[in-house]
Amino acid sequence: MACWVTLDELRPLLDNIGGDGVHIEMDFHNEDEVEKALRIVEEYQESADEPEAADNTIRINKTMTPDEEVMAIIDKIESGDANAASAADDKMKALPLKAATLGRPSMDAVAKERIFVLDGATGTTIQQYKLTEEEFRGERFKDFDGEVRGTNDLLALTCPEIVTSMHRRFLEAGSDLITTNTFNSQRVSLADKHLQDYARELNLEAARLARKEADAYTLMNPRKPRYVLGSVGPTSKTLSIGESAEFNEDILHDAYYEQIEALIDGGVDAVLIETIFDIENAKVALRCCKEVMLKKGFRLPIMMSFTVASEDGHNMLGQSVVDFVKSLNDDSVFSVGLNCSLNAAKMAPIIQRMAAETGYYISMFPNAGLPDEHGHYLDTPKMMQVEIWPIVEAHLLNVVGGCCGTDDLHIREIAKLVQPIEGLFITPHYPGGAGNSGGAGVSSLSSDSSFSRISSFSSISRDSSAPVKEKKCSCGIDHDAAPVATSKPESNAAEEVFEAILAGKGDKAADATKRALDEGVAPQDIINGQMIRAMSEVGQRFQDGKAFVPQLLMAGRAMKAALEILKPLLAGQASTTLGRIVIGTVKGDLHDIGKNLVASMLEGCGFEVKNIGIDVPSDKFVEAVKDYNADILCMSALLTTTMTYMKDVIQALEDAGIRQNVKVMVGGAPVTQNFADEIGADGYSDNANSAVAVAKELMGK
Repeated sequence: MACWVTLDELRPLLDNIGGDGVHIEMDFHNEDEVEKALRIVEEYQESADEPEAADNTIRINKTMTPDEEVMAIIDKIESGDANAASAADDKMKALPLKAATLGRPSMDAVAKERIFVLDGATGTTIQQYKLTEEEFRGERFKDFDGEVRGTNDLLALTCPEIVTSMHRRFLEAGSDLITTNTFNSQRVSLADKHLQDYARELNLEAARLARKEADAYTLMNPRKPRYVLGSVGPTSKTLSIGESAEFNEDILHDAYYEQIEALIDGGVDAVLIETIFDIENAKVALRCCKEVMLKKGFRLPIMMSFTVASEDGHNMLGQSVVDFVKSLNDDSVFSVGLNCSLNAAKMAPIIQRMAAETGYYISMFPNAGLPDEHGHYLDTPKMMQVEIWPIVEAHLLNVVGGCCGTDDLHIREIAKLVQPIEGLFITPHYPGGAGNSGGAGVSSLSSDSSFSRISSFSSISRDSSAPVKEKKCSCGIDHDAAPVATSKPESNAAEEVFEAILAGKGDKAADATKRALDEGVAPQDIINGQMIRAMSEVGQRFQDGKAFVPQLLMAGRAMKAALEILKPLLAGQASTTLGRIVIGTVKGDLHDIGKNLVASMLEGCGFEVKNIGIDVPSDKFVEAVKDYNADILCMSALLTTTMTYMKDVIQALEDAGIRQNVKVMVGGAPVTQNFADEIGADGYSDNANSAVAVAKELMGK
């Protein structure tokens, strides 16, 4: 008897039908799988004389054919919860690939021959049309309650001609792949603008608009087929930091499922899960892709593109992108790669690792450098072309394009790299192939410039050359002379407060605080000697790249748990706080992860903080500053289109007659010191750790 089996099916199969006269064929993806299969066979042979389990064993039915016996065993395996994912993968493999229309070859066939040219940044390009609030609303949303300007995804319904124009610009520039204008078109992100009920319609229409243009250009030149990628963004939320009733895996799953199904119904050729900054979110998106495709009865290529915060390939949450990709072992994934965050030169070492250590096609679409104080990205099309060329020349890529700050002019120059002469294409990366992912010339693809783990107020990290601070960290603590309790020698319980906060254990921090008080340690000494010291230490580890966002947030929560024990004892003491701060993300900007991180750091180092959320208009900032009697107002922005609103907020403070009463600190991925100076801000921070030092300086501490 002969059959095909997977690793999960191998041992149960041997246990139930034996090994005599059986020929087993397996599709191995790497040497590790071969070793696992051999160990399974060896273990089976060693235990062949042992009695069979009395329970949960499929008995051979003499009325069944051998093939029917095997199918019964496989059905038994697939019915178990532990093997549900494996069963789904097997079913995915059995699905036919959806046939391309208009005689297009499959994307896989093209990828073997040449490098795909992807389009550029949707947001950057749409900004160039300088649309008004009325144009974003259109006739359909003219009476909609709430501002929608900057909600680019809505244009599929209100200004489809703008979306069509954008696609045509990229197609004219040489893009083989265009992405749907749906980066935020799922319920989680749309809910911030109260547009969640339009999620399916937005994805359907955006896909149809892109499909129409791709088909038109394919018909004009069948030798250059064009394809549509359904863009699935990361949302501004993250499962890795914690779930709640407002955001959890079920909510994210339903949102992604609805979006992906609508994109596929709208006719996309592939699904692009992009700007992944949380691997847990990406896993949900990937699962939804498979579930929708199983429902539809056909497969489409699934592309995954990650954003990283360091040149060793870790994201802002400390997750190793390369390690995750290596662990995927998923045939439904067409390509993996990087976008956003780093420029091409700094992406190169990670791209090289992905190409050498994984079996997938490789994509890269970097930003056009860094934005200036006006929000304009600095890399010209020619500059980007020069940066990307060594990576193309090293045959490391299958897809190349642009992210933030790139438009059709950038893509036109990038396309020249792929096809330097008419009819002559640069050889692409061959997954698993020799000679093109680690060969001559590739070792030079590295960058030695310094890099900050995360921008202080952004949910997606940015490139930075800020030096690591020495000795004194953001809380102003000199680690060679950290303050300790002065009323009596430091107690064991007090030291446990420090350790618990460092470990992010809120319950242990609270318990240790109670015991330290019982031992006679003064409340203020616990704060200065342990709490601030612990937050100072974790902040320094973060800046040194030894800790990541989850550790910072967990430490902040643990510190607050301990502080709640002390607050009743500190009532009326003027020294209990370093200052009062209001923090929020400006109007039109829906990102809050980095902003929340800064809030936690400020609280952990002794400030009282009121976090007023995202998409905050100027009048709400003014009201919060008045109500909270704030000493400092912190504003966050991730987008170049929203950072300019900071100036409006400062003007609103002036108009309200309270500007002289409050200091203003700004930060975020596109924000610079020059921009802060230009709008009249009092302080600027480019990372979470230094935000506390800036706040202390503004308070004269």
